[in-house]
Amino acid sequence: MNPNLLIIGAARSATTAIAFALDEHPDVALCQPKEVHFLAFGAEGPNFRGPGDEEKFNRILVRDADRYHELWQPSPARWRVDASVSTLYRPEASLAAIAEHVDPDAKAICLLREPAARARSAYRYLAGAGYEEAPSFAAGLALEDERIAAGYHHLWHYRAMSRYAEQLPAFVEAFGDRLFVGVTEELTSDPEGFSARLGEFLELDSSTPLDLSVGFNRGGEPRSGVVAGATRFIAERPAAKEAVLRVIGRRGVERINNVNRRRADVDPAELALRAEFAADVDYVEQLLGRSIPTWHARSEALAA
Repeated sequence: MNPNLLIIGAARSATTAIAFALDEHPDVALCQPKEVHFLAFGAEGPNFRGPGDEEKFNRILVRDADRYHELWQPSPARWRVDASVSTLYRPEASLAAIAEHVDPDAKAICLLREPAARARSAYRYLAGAGYEEAPSFAAGLALEDERIAAGYHHLWHYRAMSRYAEQLPAFVEAFGDRLFVGVTEELTSDPEGFSARLGEFLELDSSTPLDLSVGFNRGGEPRSGVVAGATRFIAERPAAKEAVLRVIGRRGVERINNVNRRRADVDPAELALRAEFAADVDYVEQLLGRSIPTWHARSEALAA
């Protein structure tokens, strides 16, 4: 079967929370694993070469078209979801594949987080997972071009993945009113209102509201190295991960992870990156025909 709902990105912008909340709804079927990266890369690759990329990403990639369509078995669910965030990052390749492998009337969901915060969140996520060895966000940014050339997974592309002005326009043109663009900071501040708007976009039964109250895959420095190490050990072993999920569920795992994360301090590199992205933010606002006040408020708060 073909998917008919895509969560296209952006990485580190609450896409996992959206995907798992949708998967709990009876009208939705999320493919497993949720990110197979077929639309962005197809049969030719990729073979990511960064630390942890083999166990976290390469082993679950789908490169075969028949295998891709087999991810969605016939079911009464109205929406069949592919939640690969690489889709937004590689618009040209993804849109060509969408035309071939996705229902023509499909809808798409795009979550956008303030771009500098998104980039730093990716750094903190990889650092918290024990993969990122750069001692600071600034050091990680300095290594970005080298890592891209070496074939690291796109999560390591801190600055590049935040360039929404280069990625979003093609999807706005291709999907029109079938594209839902949400702002992560607005989801965080008003999860119930955001859930209602998303449910209306997807015409979901309002008697089963989406639960967006738990953040998934949060980054940050772990309070306990033992807990972080145990989480990483389980995440890299499918059988162990499945057993834990059966006992406490996804939300239970994430509540433990969230308690084990420290809040981020102000980072000079994030402030500098925020200024670098100012023109991109203006462009995105013009493209969407709306202001995003939470992004500007964050900039003012960090600069204070």
